[in-house]
Amino acid sequence: MKKIAALLLSATTLLTLCACNVAPEFEEETTEGKTEILTDLPSEMPTKEPETIVTRPSVELPEWPIVKDPDPTDTQALAMQAYWELLTCEDSCLKDMKTPYGRTPLRELDSIGYALVDFGGDGVDELVIDCGDTLIFRYYEGKLYSYEFTFRNLYYLTTDGSHFWNHTGSDFVYGENQIFFDEERLASKELWRIVNEGEPNAEYYIEGKPVSQSEILQYFEANSKTNVTFSTFESPWKNPVSAAEAYRLANAYWERFEIGKNGYHVERGTNSWAPDSVYVFVIRQFVIDHYSTFDEIWIDVNTGEAIVPYAPDGK
Repeated sequence: MKKIAALLLSATTLLTLCACNVAPEFEEETTEGKTEILTDLPSEMPTKEPETIVTRPSVELPEWPIVKDPDPTDTQALAMQAYWELLTCEDSCLKDMKTPYGRTPLRELDSIGYALVDFGGDGVDELVIDCGDTLIFRYYEGKLYSYEFTFRNLYYLTTDGSHFWNHTGSDFVYGENQIFFDEERLASKELWRIVNEGEPNAEYYIEGKPVSQSEILQYFEANSKTNVTFSTFESPWKNPVSAAEAYRLANAYWERFEIGKNGYHVERGTNSWAPDSVYVFVIRQFVIDHYSTFDEIWIDVNTGEAIVPYAPDGK
């Protein structure tokens, strides 16, 4: 078991962003493992000879190759242009997307990670977004497609599309799959799986076939991989007031209740009636053996103003 853990740790690290002019909005939320056509790109592309200009957008995306007036047949250049707009435009629909697991809007994150990887092996990179979970964008035939994964179903991503998964949140059942693309469709195949590691009834599989522990150790030694390296950038469309600052403001608003001292507790809340332009916080009081919601407040994501949702004037 120690050998397996050591090999797995040595073979892995970490991973984890919809465009303005390219994709103004989604028709509906994407779901894990499914694809969604975001939008058609402009039908009329420039026909002049391409002029390669390597530059950087204002949000400081390092080594980002942009081709001015790309050749309509240069799919890689068109993909880079679409991804750049996806990441850098203030009206990008990324700001309205949410992390697959916690459903946290991306605009609330201080920074996110991105990487360019050619999973399809077709010479056209995919864009991978690390937001705690993983979002993958693929440019195919003038359209952008999105795919989303929770952190438990895709982590330790490598450049060949291999990644670890864990169905149970423990090490009793885990393994490695490899993603690939068939046109716009994302597919996956299992590479190996371990069940009940360390137990007398432990099971080991390679590509679905049962093997011994020594055989799977040999497989790990013979299949070293390169982890995807993510660059970090601060998005131009993130909220002016961060979630952490909003939490501080909510505490300050309710400081008269002597939070903590008198059993009051402030936490992030949810309210289906709340607009996207506010953070929802609730103050709860410990009553006998549980916390009971005592009051609710909204903090404006743009100004930091405290809003009492049920007051006639909102103050």
